[in-house]
Amino acid sequence: MFHKTLVFLGILFFSTVIFPVQSRPITRIVFHGLNHAANLSIIKKIMLDQHKQKSLQDINNIIKTLYNTNYFINVRVKKIKETFFFYVTEFPKIKKIFFSGNNILSESFLNNSLHRFGIFEDYPFNLKKYNDFLSFLKECYYNRGIFGIKIKPLYTKSLNNNVSININVYENAFFNVSDIKIVGNKQYPNAFILKKFFQFNRYFFFPRFLQKQYTFSQFKEHLLELKNFYKNNGYLKIKINQLKVFENQDHNSVSIVIELCEGEKYTFKKIVTHQVKSEYFNKNIDIKRVFIPAVNFQESDVLFLKKNKKLYAHVGFSNVKVTIRHDINEIDKSVIIYILIEPKEQFFINKIYFVGNTKSKYSFLKKIIKTSKHSYCDKYTIKKNCQLLQNTDLFNTVYFKTYKAKGLLNTINVYYVLEDKKDNQLVCSAGFDSKSKLLLKFLYYDKNFLGLGYRIYSNVAKNLYLTQVNTYFSKSLESLKNFTFKFRCFFDSIDKTYFDPTKYIDKYYGFDSKLITPVIKNKRFSVSIGSFMARFPYFSPQFSLMQYINFFRDHLKSKSLLRNFSILDFVFKYVFNYNNIHLENLVKIGNQIKLIGKFTLPFSDNKFHKITLSSENFFPLEHTKSFLLHMYSALGIGFTFGKNIFPIYENYYIGGSQSVRGFQNNSLGPRAFYYYLKNLLSKKDNKSNDQIICESANPVGGNVMIHTNMELLFPHIHTHNSLLGYFQYGIFLDTANLWDSSLRYMLNIFKNIHMIKFYNPSKIYMSTGAFVRWFSFLGPVTVTFSIPLLYEGISNYNLLRFYVDFNTP
Repeated sequence: MFHKTLVFLGILFFSTVIFPVQSRPITRIVFHGLNHAANLSIIKKIMLDQHKQKSLQDINNIIKTLYNTNYFINVRVKKIKETFFFYVTEFPKIKKIFFSGNNILSESFLNNSLHRFGIFEDYPFNLKKYNDFLSFLKECYYNRGIFGIKIKPLYTKSLNNNVSININVYENAFFNVSDIKIVGNKQYPNAFILKKFFQFNRYFFFPRFLQKQYTFSQFKEHLLELKNFYKNNGYLKIKINQLKVFENQDHNSVSIVIELCEGEKYTFKKIVTHQVKSEYFNKNIDIKRVFIPAVNFQESDVLFLKKNKKLYAHVGFSNVKVTIRHDINEIDKSVIIYILIEPKEQFFINKIYFVGNTKSKYSFLKKIIKTSKHSYCDKYTIKKNCQLLQNTDLFNTVYFKTYKAKGLLNTINVYYVLEDKKDNQLVCSAGFDSKSKLLLKFLYYDKNFLGLGYRIYSNVAKNLYLTQVNTYFSKSLESLKNFTFKFRCFFDSIDKTYFDPTKYIDKYYGFDSKLITPVIKNKRFSVSIGSFMARFPYFSPQFSLMQYINFFRDHLKSKSLLRNFSILDFVFKYVFNYNNIHLENLVKIGNQIKLIGKFTLPFSDNKFHKITLSSENFFPLEHTKSFLLHMYSALGIGFTFGKNIFPIYENYYIGGSQSVRGFQNNSLGPRAFYYYLKNLLSKKDNKSNDQIICESANPVGGNVMIHTNMELLFPHIHTHNSLLGYFQYGIFLDTANLWDSSLRYMLNIFKNIHMIKFYNPSKIYMSTGAFVRWFSFLGPVTVTFSIPLLYEGISNYNLLRFYVDFNTP
């Protein structure tokens, strides 16, 4: 019991006595990792005060102060006895800042912007501030309409924890738009606005795959067109509140949001045109005209201004003053337009002169222009006359000058100043080949024959076996609103010594007259009528030829006619051509549709109709930037009336650089086969045992043709030398088919069933390959490497895998 009491008293004594423990003061601070920040004033101050006694709160304050200097990424503290060790990680120090590619934003603006974000040379590099600056820089370009801006920042670390910043800016004027949203439009749907004003189609399955490329000026014009459209339809207070641009995740395209405020719709109440009293016109008459137009707005102030000025200019008042004022009624949302017209002096034309022309006669030029002596002096009509003279393509430049006539009041002399073009040319050339030896060519061209605007083109080619003469005569018909009349005559003849039996015809000659309309909205139409004669010198035992000649056996009265059998046709031809293909930065864009047809008229030996429809398209693949897709397709068919036979010399031919590459020219399609048949042209029945069939490789063409070409054109390769021009390259896929529809009836007379395969209409010819086209100063030169894919029945002789073609764009 005594021991327990003693232990309890001892515990009670020690628990009630407090022993004060004195903690050791911090007498030393050591930094590890200091480099660029060693000379900071705060570091020096800490080192000077390190022997002073510091508490834990003082150490926390030191850590906060170090972070606030923005020199340190990380600060760690470790205490060992009386010493605190500070382990610091510094931000890299910016050694140099470079900019390249910036033309729109100046160097001083970029440097000042860097300073706003606390980015200086010889200062710490803060990645967050750097990214904030890049976002600000992109926003600056967006505000200036450069939505295609691409910024490629690069910072490189070097020794001693230094960093160099290099910001490359690509100020691309073009930008790709993957999506456009219209907000606030109530009257017109999004699809209508996007298609009409932005040529933008939104696809349901691939909304962001197909992109549209714009420049800011183009996009701004589209916005202005949209705004004017609303105004012209009565929404006078239409506003585009905001245009938001968002960069997509692919960093190659943007999405745009257009916020509209349509406002209320206004209608015309009336238009009042008031003509004030003038010293020169209607001195004692005050004319006041009132028009009540349609309900919706259809014309802007600019159109009102132009129409009224033109109205008075046509009667000689070229300096009329027009003032337009609007009276808007906000209650009934109506508008009254007041047009105040103040005529001034009225002028008349005294004389008309043509200066500078040395070839065109005065009578010819006088017929072109629309004004005459003593008519009203209308500056708009005079400008139109200059354009009419320019359209003749006889002058390099056309402009006018006006002078007051001496001694006459309010009269003007008009001078049309012309600069003649070189409008005639005579070229003689000679060539040589192993077959025809020497070939002579003569070309004469005159665009202003006898100074009366007649155009003459004559081409003559002559060698030992060939004679070709082509002469064209054309004249613009001012009386028919610039229609063109064209007359052509031609003559082709081959000497019998060098005649090729596979060509059938040794003479082909005739003439035609054509009437051509002017180009109206990219459309042109022409019709022609003419007479053509073809002569067959003799007959080879070729089935298609004998089939054709056999049709005329009733007209042959003697065997001598078989040696010089001629066909005379009167043909009517029509051509429709829609062509909006144009060049944009040396690249063809647009499409062309062409329809050519011709048929024989009564009293012709043949009775046939031939129609050819072709389509050509160039359109860019916008999501692949500068790539271009070129597609050409053609469909041709020739048919006859009644029991007539389609002329063999009118057949279609395919193969070669102009149709299916990889094959010789005109080498595809049905082949000729020959036979021996006694008394072929007699009316007696022929016996089958008299028939002997021989196949050949000679093409005979066909009356039905289908042909397609597809080319993927890559971006041009430009050279710095204008003489070298530029290069274009791409890949292609050509497909075609050709057959003679009449053979399915005629082959039944043969027992050789395998001959039907020779004329199989389901046979398709196909080739693919690549090409390089050089647009030189001498003309285009194309190098093609092709691989025939489908060529059943074609001999290796007719395959052409590599060739060079000249003057074929």
